[in-house]
Amino acid sequence: MGGSETPVGEPPGNVTAAIAGSAQLSADAVVVVDEGSGRKQQPDATAGTATQRRSRRAGLYRRPGRRDMKEYPITLNELMSLGGLSLLATFAFSVAGFCGTTWWQLSQEFAFSPPHDAATAGYWHGIMQGSGIAAIALAIIGLAIVALGGATVFNIWNETEHES
Repeated sequence: MGGSETPVGEPPGNVTAAIAGSAQLSADAVVVVDEGSGRKQQPDATAGTATQRRSRRAGLYRRPGRRDMKEYPITLNELMSLGGLSLLATFAFSVAGFCGTTWWQLSQEFAFSPPHDAATAGYWHGIMQGSGIAAIALAIIGLAIVALGGATVFNIWNETEHES
C-alpha cells in the first residue's frame, strides 16, 4: 500500500486511537489538522501519540465482515413461476379488497337510506351478497396462491444439496 491509501474500515496509519476524553488532555494541548485526511487530531497526554476524533457522520469505523451463505440456484421457469404466483396473489387480494369495499358500502347504504322499491332493493341486495361472497372466495384463493409459492420455495430448498 502507498502512503495515502488506507484499507476500508481502518483509520489512517498515523492515527491509532480515538480520544478517550478531554480529561486526559493537558491545558496547552494543540489541535493539529492532518494534511492528508483533513481530520483534526489532538495529542494524547497519556500515550504521547496523536489520536483521531470520531467522524461526526457515523461515529464508527466500518469493519467489513464475511460469513458463509448457502446458495439456492433456481431455473428460469422456477423464477417465472414464483413471479407469476406473486402477481396472481396480488391480483386476488386486490379484487377481494374491491369486493369487500363494495359489500361494505352497499350494506351501509341499506342501513341508512330510506326503503327502496322491491325490484331496486332486490337488485342491490344481490350485488351486495355477490360482493361479499366474492371477497371471501378471492381472499381464500389469494392465501392458497401464497401457500403454493411458499411450497415452491420449500421444494427448491429441499432439492438443493450443500457440502458440509
